Amino acid sequence: MCKNKQLFILLSVFLLSIFSVAAVEYSVDITAIKDRISVDDTAKFTLTVNNAEDTAQTFRIKASLSDYLKWNVYTVPLANPILLDVDASSNASVNLSVKPIKKYVGSSGSHFVNLEVLPKNSEEKIIKQAKIGLIDSGVEPINYVPTVTAKTTFPDTVDPSKELRFTVTLTNQNKLDITDAKLSLSSAFLDEELTLSLGPREEKIIEVNKKLDPKTAPQQDTLSINLDYEGKPVFSTQFKNYDITSYSEITQKRSVSKGFLSTTESVTFTNKANIPVRTTVSVPTTAVKKFFGSASPEPQITKEGNMYYYTWDVELAPYESFSVEASENYVILFVIALAAIAILVLLYINRSPLVLHKKVTDTEHKEGGITKLKILVNVKNRTDKKLKHIVIVDKVPKLLSIDKHTTIGSLTPSKIKKNSKHDTLIRWDVGELMPGEERVISYYLKSDLHILGGMTLQPAMATFKIAGKKWTPRSNRVHVAI
Repeated sequence: MCKNKQLFILLSVFLLSIFSVAAVEYSVDITAIKDRISVDDTAKFTLTVNNAEDTAQTFRIKASLSDYLKWNVYTVPLANPILLDVDASSNASVNLSVKPIKKYVGSSGSHFVNLEVLPKNSEEKIIKQAKIGLIDSGVEPINYVPTVTAKTTFPDTVDPSKELRFTVTLTNQNKLDITDAKLSLSSAFLDEELTLSLGPREEKIIEVNKKLDPKTAPQQDTLSINLDYEGKPVFSTQFKNYDITSYSEITQKRSVSKGFLSTTESVTFTNKANIPVRTTVSVPTTAVKKFFGSASPEPQITKEGNMYYYTWDVELAPYESFSVEASENYVILFVIALAAIAILVLLYINRSPLVLHKKVTDTEHKEGGITKLKILVNVKNRTDKKLKHIVIVDKVPKLLSIDKHTTIGSLTPSKIKKNSKHDTLIRWDVGELMPGEERVISYYLKSDLHILGGMTLQPAMATFKIAGKKWTPRSNRVHVAI
């Protein structure tokens, strides 16, 4: 039972702590009862607080820091602090007396007193201005105390990669002529001191432009604003909390150098940021460039759509750089092409002046096998010079023999003989051929056997000389199929 009671108390405290820090929804209205007074008189206002919460709330009421030295805000009867209890979903009012402090307020005219209203257990406040018209009573203060208010447009967040720009507005609240005052602006990354003057009731706007170190890391900081006059602070130090934000941009600097059939692209990637960055950088290439190219350091090759990329995974500190080189070299391709041209030229120069082409035009079959065929050998001079002493030799396979009874053609064999391997050799003495002239040699071969499955006829060969050099060109082989 005791443990349950302790648990209940702890839970209650926890819930109360939650509600105590939660934002309170409320609004404030102010109504003037007497707002035109002399410097020796007292203004009166009715301040009403509307509580939109479903629980009762207590509100504190006071003059703002910039006004409490110049105006005395109080209630009758006197209460310190001024507290106002407001029921749930209701409103309550309090009558406030606002009396100027003659030494600090100064001359006649319109004045605005900032009244702060905030829940008792919270610093979230609403500020309402009580407008008071001071009527000149004919008595001037003898001595003025320096009374200056300060406002700033310093931002809530600061990007260190950009120039910091803000203003400080100083307003002299009385007729004191302030000279040689020192305005100090200080933070972890800002230290400015300005000497200035403020005439009677003068408002001065000071513009501040400051370049920060772009490598400044993200963090929280506070700006302090002080104004000293004659060695004494004019107002309590004002503070402005702000955040140094993070930023990141990977920039690229490219340069290209060209050589003979080669190109080298150098790329430097820089992390212009105030935080470390892990990223993937890339240089585009193509399928052809990839084949004839390389990159350093050793990259990965990725494909996106129809494009190829050299890629590197890098981790860069703030303002750290990473350099790569991607090159293409077509010299090897040029060497291969040059070699191929040289080979073709050599082949052309050393090609045979005489062209032989062998073919079978007619075949006779019997019982599914070849028994007779006609052979044609075309001989052509493809040069612009006359060729002399041309001899054509063709070899007849062992299974075949020359059919002398049906051999016809433009040229009769000059010799038919057998070699040591019992192959039949046929020789034609062509003699000479004029430039571009062509001769056709024809003859018939027969077989006493029926040749099945086809056969291959060996190439015919020619011999002749040009300027003492012996040439022995050959024709093609001929495959005869059934």
